Amino acid sequence: MIRLIETGLESSPSGRHEYLVGIDGGGTACRARLADMDLRILGTGQAGPANAFLELDRVRQSILEAVTHAVLDAGLSTDDFCRLHVGMALAGGDDPSVRQALTQVPWSFASVCIESDAYGACLGAYEGADGAIQIVGTGSCGLLLQDSRINKVGGHEFPISDLGSGAVLGLEAIRKTLLAHDGVIAPSELTDSIYRQFDGDIDAIVHWSKTALPADYGLFARQLFDCAENGDPLAAAIVEQGVRDVAGLIQALCDRGATRVALMGSVAQRMKPNLQQAFGELIVEPRQDAVYGALLMARDSAGG
Repeated sequence: MIRLIETGLESSPSGRHEYLVGIDGGGTACRARLADMDLRILGTGQAGPANAFLELDRVRQSILEAVTHAVLDAGLSTDDFCRLHVGMALAGGDDPSVRQALTQVPWSFASVCIESDAYGACLGAYEGADGAIQIVGTGSCGLLLQDSRINKVGGHEFPISDLGSGAVLGLEAIRKTLLAHDGVIAPSELTDSIYRQFDGDIDAIVHWSKTALPADYGLFARQLFDCAENGDPLAAAIVEQGVRDVAGLIQALCDRGATRVALMGSVAQRMKPNLQQAFGELIVEPRQDAVYGALLMARDSAGG
């Protein structure tokens, strides 16, 4: 099920150690973890967004920056890139056209394995065993890995999908702010606070929206949950709809045979009490994260 893309480079010189790098690239950040072949962590790094649907050079730069930080943190240098087997778990990494574009990037690593962030997260959550995950972060996606088959629910990218995600919740918060400004709905703590962030200038919100990325909308998610917990009925309604949407994704995973679902992502943690109440013991804790899953991908590509 893991798709391997060879770079065409020769293996590391005889006697020199090879290393694994796991990448988790999403709409907010790109995280890298460097490990030895026994998965012992040696270094970590982080950079900007690496959602595979972003501009290719930006994705490449974020990945290289995160890997560089991890390499230096491990006491190695960029000259050691040819000794790295890299597993990339990227949002959008399962799209054929995106994968083709990433394949053509001249990576200077020993090997590269590219998959979706959801696939990497599912591998990590169960340490390579079967199971299902529901990611709710900047984006959202459910995935069931069962008997080497992948069943995906949602995750078709913002704004047409990613229900319940930080980006979708943030977009709805912005919409409500505009409606409150126009007198269509009553203002609330949420709309007032967002309006102040733009210095009370509705045109500033409109201009911002023209170039805003999912991660930019996702920045309002924490504010939204905080306002909901403070008793803001408008914020609470948005959160409740988000929870219902995520519950629908989880139910679809169950309908496909999932017997356990691990919640992953910052927004999922805010929704966790409600989802546990709805699904009970079906909701489990992930054993590891998406970076760990990407390390498993890298080890597989290295023949480990």
